[in-house]
Amino acid sequence: MDPQTPVGWLRADFHSHTSHSRDGYQTPHELVARARDVGLDRIAVTDHHTLHGAMRARELDPERIIVGEEITSRCGIDVIGLYLTSRIAPRLPLEQVVDEIRAQGGVVYLPHPFAYLVSAYQRAERAFPLADIIEVWNSRAFYPPWNRRAMEMVRERGVPEAAGSDGHFSFELGRAMTVLPSFDDAATLKAAAKKAQARSDGHGYWLPHVGSVACMVISRVMRRRIRGGK
Repeated sequence: MDPQTPVGWLRADFHSHTSHSRDGYQTPHELVARARDVGLDRIAVTDHHTLHGAMRARELDPERIIVGEEITSRCGIDVIGLYLTSRIAPRLPLEQVVDEIRAQGGVVYLPHPFAYLVSAYQRAERAFPLADIIEVWNSRAFYPPWNRRAMEMVRERGVPEAAGSDGHFSFELGRAMTVLPSFDDAATLKAAAKKAQARSDGHGYWLPHVGSVACMVISRVMRRRIRGGK
């Protein structure tokens, strides 16, 4: 990854998770500490269907943290809302998810558009026109064509691009980032994203998925024990 960043530009990761996601491990404190260590100026905490981890992380480092949420729509397409103020429920129609993000004054970020989906091209065609920023590199997208297809489609259409670690564990942060002009809110992010550059270490990693599955299994077991003890 090229370490050089233009003067006045920021290094940002718009896709990360904490232990408030069922498949996440790092605490908000660990995420903030790691983001500082790897030189991220901004990092969006985008837990699945909750803002609790993001809100806690923002308390620890208000300037660095962007509050977000990764929302699974009814059709299975994941959408990230950045600069959110309230949670958006899962399994809503895709267009409704986008409308709710915009109603909060947020930014619509499309993560890993070709990864993990059946009929990915058709879904991408539906989702691309709705997004403000599209992730062309996801460090967990371990099958190389997934990132390559996203990058080709985005650059053909001239849509703002980004790279995200999708980090659920602290060691994943820093593997991918977006370098772009300085911004401090949703409106200035949309403007800055037009010049954004996606950067990564060039690798898609499958092993962290194993750890995330383990986290989900442990979470389910704990919930069952809690229910059983009542």
